[in-house]
Formats: sequence, structure tokens, C-alpha cells
Amino acid sequence: MGHSRGVFSTKVHAVTTTGGKPLHLEVTPGQQHEATMAEELLVHAEGDAFIADTGYAMPTASSPTCASSG
Repeated sequence: MGHSRGVFSTKVHAVTTTGGKPLHLEVTPGQQHEATMAEELLVHAEGDAFIADTGYAMPTASSPTCASSG
């Protein structure tokens, strides 16, 4: 678990369907950057496109189409 101002923090990364049904969850320490989980989450994604926060941005030519939510 990570620390934030002296207390533990965590991040929960989720892949869901368009209806919000969870397909896959990952938990990481709070100080770990989101981009470190992008490849792992994409393995569990369905469909041809996805929406993700810009923290998951991966500058690779092989990445699927990504619409960023900001």
C-alpha cells in the first residue's frame, strides 16, 4: 500500500462494460502511476475502443483507439 501524507492510500483500477458491470479490477499503491497498469487493463478490455483517464495514456503505435475523458 502507498502512503499519502503519512497514511496508506490505494488506487483501484477497473475495466467495466458500458453498463458498468465490472470485468476486471486491479489494486495498486497510491503513489504508483496509472500508466503502469494500462497494458494489464487492456488485456481485459472488450470491444474496439475504450474511454480512459489521461493518466493511462500510452504512447505506442499498437494501442487501440482511445477516447480520453480528461
